Amino acid sequence: MKTILKAAEQRIPLTSKAHTPKKYFTNREGLYVWSTFANTVLAEAKATKSGKKFELASFDLAKDAYDADIEPALPEGYMFSETDACAAIAALIEKQAKGENGPLLTNGYANLFYTPSRVVYVCWGDGEWSVDDWPRGGDWDAGYRVFSLATDSQSSDSESGNSELETLTARVEALEKIIKHHNLGV
Repeated sequence: MKTILKAAEQRIPLTSKAHTPKKYFTNREGLYVWSTFANTVLAEAKATKSGKKFELASFDLAKDAYDADIEPALPEGYMFSETDACAAIAALIEKQAKGENGPLLTNGYANLFYTPSRVVYVCWGDGEWSVDDWPRGGDWDAGYRVFSLATDSQSSDSESGNSELETLTARVEALEKIIKHHNLGV
């Protein structure tokens, strides 16, 4: 299963600026934010104080794969909270604002970030970054890049950080929302 991922960068250190996701992720020159992202992931994200440190890892898809194949192949603790995904994506985009080479792919291929509720899709094309998200179940192309928290980083939505129980609770709540959304009943 792990053969679907090829390590790109094992350690990508980031330090966020003070970040208010709803202010940053607005349509403007160089950035297009899709309404699905604004209504789902962005709606759940909270502000991040300056100095929040992240260490990311990235992996390139060696072959076409579904989320159900990709997620088990990622390192433990790969998932971003909605808050951390927004802060990390903003910090990465800032470093590559005009499509410069860097951790994010700028060749038109997707950069993927898994949150408890959705898969965030970040792509460079036509001189701007595009940020969208998709429900689980997607089929992603070989060459796309998947980001995760480095194995010793901790995703958090508060100053003190989320405990494992809080993280699991958030995942259960996200899954319940998905089930309810698809009218499958709980």
